[in-house]
Amino acid sequence: GQNDADSGSAQHDPDNNESADPSSSVSYLVMYMDSDGSPVLDNDSGTGEAGEEIEVTAPELEGYTLDNDRQTLVLSDNAQDNTVVFIYKEVPTSREEPVQEESEQEESSESEPAIVYNTEGHLRILNKKYTERAEFDILAARFARESGIDTSVESPKTGKYSSTLAENLTGSRSDPTIFILSGTRDFEKYGSQCLDLTDCAAAKELLSEDYALHGTNGRTYGLACIVESYGLLVNTDLLEKAGYSISDIQSFRDLKRITEDITSRKKSLGFSAFTSPSIGPSAHGYYRYAEHAPAVPLYYELRDNDFNTGMTLHGDYMGYFKDYIDLCLNNSCVSPKQATSRTLEDAQQEFIQQKAVFHQDGSWDYRMLKDSMQNNLDVLPLYMGIPGEEDHGQCSTTSYFWCVNKYASADDIEAALQFLQWLVTSDDGRQTMASDMDFLIPYKGASAPDNLFLRKLLEEEEEGRPPVIQYYKNGNYDSWINAINNALEAYANGTGSWGAVTEGFKKLW
Repeated sequence: GQNDADSGSAQHDPDNNESADPSSSVSYLVMYMDSDGSPVLDNDSGTGEAGEEIEVTAPELEGYTLDNDRQTLVLSDNAQDNTVVFIYKEVPTSREEPVQEESEQEESSESEPAIVYNTEGHLRILNKKYTERAEFDILAARFARESGIDTSVESPKTGKYSSTLAENLTGSRSDPTIFILSGTRDFEKYGSQCLDLTDCAAAKELLSEDYALHGTNGRTYGLACIVESYGLLVNTDLLEKAGYSISDIQSFRDLKRITEDITSRKKSLGFSAFTSPSIGPSAHGYYRYAEHAPAVPLYYELRDNDFNTGMTLHGDYMGYFKDYIDLCLNNSCVSPKQATSRTLEDAQQEFIQQKAVFHQDGSWDYRMLKDSMQNNLDVLPLYMGIPGEEDHGQCSTTSYFWCVNKYASADDIEAALQFLQWLVTSDDGRQTMASDMDFLIPYKGASAPDNLFLRKLLEEEEEGRPPVIQYYKNGNYDSWINAINNALEAYANGTGSWGAVTEGFKKLW
């Protein structure tokens, strides 16, 4: 899933980093690619100080055009942020259309009708996934090449999406044409700007209505952008060095027994059981324990009450959540008190450097980890000991939704609907999302991505083990996360009780 940090929430993707330390030297990368994602020029690179503003200009290239030949980069401590990508669009050349053979004409007439693109429209997409900004640029370039529709993407920098969205959706502005909302809490703010998508072609391709963003009238105003999942990553090489295999862990009892055994031998083994938890308001990546992990006891309590998200919570499964948090805090690379000063990046480096067996993370970080970990990765559900959890798989979240600006011109709205249709029905659109962007999209005929988390999610569903769904609520969702996070920090530091964590869980839902 998908809650961005600049709105006070803890989003699970790495777009929510803290501001850069102005005293550190960092490197940056400039890439020049065509609409297929292939390089057209050698990459450039350089270094500067974190916080420094650098203006990068792309050279002209014969046979190509650029929508934007100049970009400004504010250097960040996070290397993922320090990449600039220029997309070169090939200048089309006139050519005669090939004459179809009669058999090809017959086959064509039986297939889905081709989209007749409205080239009078203009499409501007406001993208929330900053870490995939290059891929979104390629996606737009491919659609522009296919459709002839002028298409561009704006990807606000880390921590800036909410403010950019608010600025753009003030009043009845017609731009952007397409934007991404984070579920019901964003819809409360901007639902009046959203076009009714109930009867559009892309909506009919959804695997389930669960992947639509509905208004109180039951109509569809948003279509799922991606499905993401999270669980417990396992370094299988280290697990085997400790004398175990992934098949030995089928429950929380198994996980606890193996974890505590590794901790008792960590000096001789040379590694710990868990990477450092990142807990507390100052810890980048705290969403893992203040949002994602609590989604598990939340799911089972909602399950017991017909998934009524408007109910008053009682914290029925918070004792199981405590067992999981205690296991993470007491068996990691650092002491519980140190956990409040550790970041997600610290934990990722511990995992990459073979310092721990287990690491809670999600599909959005898999690409970054897989290059370092190669083939010694597997993933488990977030076991907590809750009765019935053995019948479920990983946690799954769909919190990014495509929405169309109802105040755009008729031509631009038609272009937007055609883009969504192309995205989920064409081989090029689906392949770009699955292979190039590593996304799982919940539409008929979509390709499976090459992502361990998402492959396992599909396998678990095929085995009859549905995911633990991350539920969101209207209103105070951000306050709910922050209350849990603050209470967890005090608990880890030894200055607060578990009762405060439970109270935050119950009262602010």
